[in-house]
Amino acid sequence: MLLAVLLNLDLAILASAVLGLLVGLSSGGSLELLVYALVGCLIGSLAISRIDQLNAFVAAAGYVTLGNAAIVLAFQLINGMYDTVGLVQLLLAALANGILSASLAFVAFLVIGPAFGITTFVQLLELARPTHPLFRQLLLEAPGTYHHSIVVSNMAERAAQAVGADALLVRVGSYYHDIG
Repeated sequence: MLLAVLLNLDLAILASAVLGLLVGLSSGGSLELLVYALVGCLIGSLAISRIDQLNAFVAAAGYVTLGNAAIVLAFQLINGMYDTVGLVQLLLAALANGILSASLAFVAFLVIGPAFGITTFVQLLELARPTHPLFRQLLLEAPGTYHHSIVVSNMAERAAQAVGADALLVRVGSYYHDIG
């Protein structure tokens, strides 16, 4: 998840495949653990790749939990194991895995992004808020330029959404290009 949100979805998918293989090999060639790790990593990466709100981490935790639970249920049904207590324990482990993986990715996202100079959407949201000191100063000293910046950024954001680009990055870029 962290690779998908900070760097690139393709790199995250590649890392997911490698991690899945490593888990499968380190567990003595267990196909169940290989699929469990691979599916969890892929779902988490795909769920969080185009993040624009912090609640995307909560959604990713839910998706990872559902994916892991589906893998557990599928392998339990294939193997013909109907141990209720064991199944409940495995499903709780799937829930814990989803919550823990999203929580760790969130904390690492907040720490690693700024530490390595990677501009995160949290920083962009901070720059885009209307109460930012630069906007307040612009509104007071040059209201026409302020209004023009808002209009240009709205048009740029809509254009970015239409072509699938990062709309928040385009909005903030147009604010500060127009102001500068």
